[in-house]
Amino acid sequence: MILSPDKYLLDDQGNYLWSRERVGRAWAQVTYEAPYLLWTKLYKRLVLMVGLPASGKSTWLEAHDEKDTLFVDATFVDASQRKPFVKMAQKYGVPVDVVVMDTPLEVVLSRNALRPASRRPDEVTLEEWHQRLLKSPPTQDEGFRTLVVVPYQPS
Repeated sequence: MILSPDKYLLDDQGNYLWSRERVGRAWAQVTYEAPYLLWTKLYKRLVLMVGLPASGKSTWLEAHDEKDTLFVDATFVDASQRKPFVKMAQKYGVPVDVVVMDTPLEVVLSRNALRPASRRPDEVTLEEWHQRLLKSPPTQDEGFRTLVVVPYQPS
């Protein structure tokens, strides 16, 4: 199963509405929903997808989705965002893996510019998130069983 804040950024007509305020509420919803899903014991592991918007997380997931794995498709640009998910997984005895999309900022900005305006974080926000990720990259010390870095591959 894929759990994503993006799901909560859609309005009643299916239009994607991005704003910092809406993203905050979407993160809160995912953080609320994840413990219940782990509690059900339907998922044998939790995978946190780490990377900027337009870095390729969702595309990677299309090829790697597994039915007994709970994937959280979000940015997770610093340890403070990842920590609650690691703690909830530990509480329910579920191992946590992390997949990091190593996509250059220039590529992310270029891809982002091609998105519809309603689905496009501004460049200042992307650059801010990029700096946060550089300052706080995922490490094994955070409690991950595995840490996989997916290198950028130009198409």
